[in-house]
Amino acid sequence: GGGGSSGGGGGRERRQQIGVLDIFGFEFFERNSFEQLCINYANEKLQGQFVAVVFEEEQAAYGREGLSWVHVPFVDNKETIALIEGRPHGVLSLLDEECLVPRGTDTSLADKLKRFCVGHPSFDAPALARSEGFVVKHFAADVRYTVAGFCDKNKDALPSDLAQLALRSTDAIVRALGELGRVGSAEASPSGGRRAYNVPATPSSGAFLKHT
Repeated sequence: GGGGSSGGGGGRERRQQIGVLDIFGFEFFERNSFEQLCINYANEKLQGQFVAVVFEEEQAAYGREGLSWVHVPFVDNKETIALIEGRPHGVLSLLDEECLVPRGTDTSLADKLKRFCVGHPSFDAPALARSEGFVVKHFAADVRYTVAGFCDKNKDALPSDLAQLALRSTDAIVRALGELGRVGSAEASPSGGRRAYNVPATPSSGAFLKHT
């Protein structure tokens, strides 16, 4: 929000303004796939930024300044973000791992997620068939993701010609995106060591999303 003043003849008129930030929506359908996970992950990151700035930092500032205020409770979604982007056992890291191992499949990804993520407060797989995937407890709702197609969609990397075009941009942010699309990086495997197999020249869709 903000305020301003104007007037003539010695008088002052105060104007009040309210700003509204409209972001792309959280998605929750009857069938949710990799696209919905990416969109909802982006929403989790935006929500985390909102919570950090509006609630955590502001209330911390009030405390430092000795102001009297009523503490405003809020939902902290750090655990959910960590479940999705964490290393080495986050959802996107395990997905990248499955895309690189020989004979990696969506079904084995579902098994791997249940093995490494069981017990996490934001993860669930209540009596689901392997093809039905898993549940992420997002800040907005619990979403069940179907793993079918996850590996193929994650391998759909940014086209090299588009990355090269971004690298020639005069905008620093666009150039940085082009650099992410051009150069892949090796991440730690779930076993804690380095991968023994080849890392692709370009990052996966999930890896690209994590770094943007």
